[in-house]
Amino acid sequence: MENTKDKIVETARKLFGKYSYNKTSVDEIAKSAHVAKGTIYHYFRSKAELLEEVIKYEKRLLRNELKKNIDSAGSLQEKLRAFIITRCRFTKNLSNYYDAINEDYLSHHPFIKKLRKSDFDDDVETISQILEKGKNNSNFQINNVYYASLAILTAIHGLEYPLTINADIFDFESMVDELLHIILKGIEA
Repeated sequence: MENTKDKIVETARKLFGKYSYNKTSVDEIAKSAHVAKGTIYHYFRSKAELLEEVIKYEKRLLRNELKKNIDSAGSLQEKLRAFIITRCRFTKNLSNYYDAINEDYLSHHPFIKKLRKSDFDDDVETISQILEKGKNNSNFQINNVYYASLAILTAIHGLEYPLTINADIFDFESMVDELLHIILKGIEA
């Protein structure tokens, strides 16, 4: 860890992920981080503010991973596939971020609503950029890039649910490939 604040954020991240935000106390974070409780309050006014920092950190991790994987993919179809697979798999591994996006028990925190809107907007923008390039290159026939992006994002959210229940019961990448086939080719014979 670079500094004390980073150490506190990383410790809180691990504890929130393991025990949940509600079941983790500031005392437990301080003890695990080997700092005084007052040190935590020096950097963060409240446990909720610390959670916000943890979630922002995990969001940066996700966005960096998405950019890396999309940039390394070849075709626009592969970029779309990279986005879907990375977003579903990586988001699930970021338990605090995933909970912030999906769980109602955190929705009373004002920053959660902003995070959810920001996350949604970021995803629509990323998908729109891929689709717009495909439309401009005549790879994709799309009437409205924004609506197409919303439809794809809605389908992605539908893929996330089975991952939360039991990812071992199906071949996730094959399911993504089937979704992409439907999106890119349609289902008409």
